[in-house]
Amino acid sequence: MGIIAKFKKMFSCDIKPDVEKLTGLVCPFALKHSAIKIDSTVIVPKGYSFVIGHTGKALDSFNEGEYVLGPATLPECCRKLKIHKQDKKGGFKKSFKADVYFVNLAEFGYSFKTYDKAELGGRASGIFTVGLTANAQIKVVDAKRFMEALLGEYDYIKQNEAEKILKIWTSELIVKILNKYNFALSEFLNSDLIIENNLKMELGQKFRKFGLILENL
Repeated sequence: MGIIAKFKKMFSCDIKPDVEKLTGLVCPFALKHSAIKIDSTVIVPKGYSFVIGHTGKALDSFNEGEYVLGPATLPECCRKLKIHKQDKKGGFKKSFKADVYFVNLAEFGYSFKTYDKAELGGRASGIFTVGLTANAQIKVVDAKRFMEALLGEYDYIKQNEAEKILKIWTSELIVKILNKYNFALSEFLNSDLIIENNLKMELGQKFRKFGLILENL
């Protein structure tokens, strides 16, 4: 890159990420002055979605491609932040405060263990507790819905924080599913596929509400 190109990049407000630096499930992108400049450009790389967040809400999102960020392309930002409205002097906003994220759409694998244990059984058969350690593979199919769920936990998602939240969700949901079915001790001792199949089915249904597909467990 030449000196002039470097100089232009230094002062540009366009959002053009280096794909090699996009790591993890959700990668926050540092904006100049923590704001999006009206009519600036965003380039969304292949395999990613771009989501605009603001105070714990996911607003507009974009899939692979190049877009101009202005009132015509940002309906949710218009509705929530009124970026299309004139001020008292008759002028329009030149920028607006926001957080932006690149969401990885590739299959993502992670290991987890339940933080709590399910209490199963009954008085007649005896009460026992169960915890789980497992590997899971998920895929983001609705980046905006996924970010909406994450931002429901924290107003801003830091690097590597999405993975931590995902493990907590998985742990909590697994314990709820085990408690719901109250499997017998013999089913665990015999490695019954009924347990595995029900866990996959129920967890998959819950994940779809978060914009995720459970590929494997």
